[in-house]
Amino acid sequence: MLVFRAPEGELEWENVRENRLAIEVTSRPTRVYERVYKRPAYLALGIKEVWRVERRKRQVLVSRPDAPADVTDSETVTWRPPGVETDFGSRDR
Repeated sequence: MLVFRAPEGELEWENVRENRLAIEVTSRPTRVYERVYKRPAYLALGIKEVWRVERRKRQVLVSRPDAPADVTDSETVTWRPPGVETDFGSRDR
């Protein structure tokens, strides 16, 4: 899933300029690919936060630019878009 700021005018993919959150749900065959290739690619493209959902381990690994990769919170993961006062996308375990 990709959360982005809607562009002005027509909603066409080529007009999207500000990606804010990418969420990947991994499976056993894709886990390494998403960690080694996709996470760094998302961050290099300017996505502000990447969540990798590990269903079998019941955890969400959070990565942000210029921060440690795969930070885990054992209870909840919360995301708040810039300029919004309330939480969005909270997830209780």
